[in-house]
Amino acid sequence: MTKNFNLRKAPLSSGFYVIRGEQGVGKTSLVVALFRGDYRYHRKKRMNWAREQVQRYRENGGKRLFLADHVYFSNLSFKLASFGEDDPETWLIEAHELALPNEDGFPFIYLPRGSVVHLTEADIQFFCRDYKELSNYCIALLKYVRHDKITVIFDVQKDSRLDAALRELATDIFHVTSMKEKHLFLWWGHKYVWRYEHLKPQVLTAQKELSDVGIKKDLGACKSERFRCLTDIFRAYNSYEGEKYFLAGIDKDGRNFSFRRHPKASLSPSAIDQYVRDHPLVKPKNACKNRK
Repeated sequence: MTKNFNLRKAPLSSGFYVIRGEQGVGKTSLVVALFRGDYRYHRKKRMNWAREQVQRYRENGGKRLFLADHVYFSNLSFKLASFGEDDPETWLIEAHELALPNEDGFPFIYLPRGSVVHLTEADIQFFCRDYKELSNYCIALLKYVRHDKITVIFDVQKDSRLDAALRELATDIFHVTSMKEKHLFLWWGHKYVWRYEHLKPQVLTAQKELSDVGIKKDLGACKSERFRCLTDIFRAYNSYEGEKYFLAGIDKDGRNFSFRRHPKASLSPSAIDQYVRDHPLVKPKNACKNRK
């Protein structure tokens, strides 16, 4: 990505990027702002890349390929321009569909040349302890993104939870430290400023290797940067998308929400027995099952 994300001058660079930070610090909103900025200034350039690929395929293979009106994908639905119902929004892609085409039956989605892909909460989808389920085709795609001018962005709370094979492929890591919102006068409306630490893992490794042999030199592996956006970014997406997890199965048995009063303190035999049953000192069996 360009320094300080100056999207007026150049689109988001191809590569695999990780945006990390504490919960609520503004990781996803930063991604949405980046997508909207790239879409505003460079969507035509990306579509030209995709059309050129489609045309070459037709000339050599004799078959047409379907191409939509933009190449922005995410597992989070958000608006790429304006905020109306008919305004363009991201195409859907799920974490398990991020992979190179293959004949082994592993699911994938074809990505046109120049695509920009975002996965939110990727440290859950690609948890390091589930490495056996991580597809080699996903790893291969992340290795070859530059060959097709594709940009992939993961936002995570802790990149240490990502599978090591993915962490090693990260081109850059952006640790978001803060986001500030300001209300402006007149027609400007809102101004958002994100501050982050820009880390280059490969440069950091080289710097450490030099340090191990006694060479102390700053190679610029980490820089403090910021990105600004003049729009009400939170109107572009639902920042409470995860609320659906809390409502799963709520209509199955009619229990609805649970509101229970605390029992009154008592040392009667029945109250003691009830307390021990309600507060067991061992984990329930279903919490001790091994991970698949």
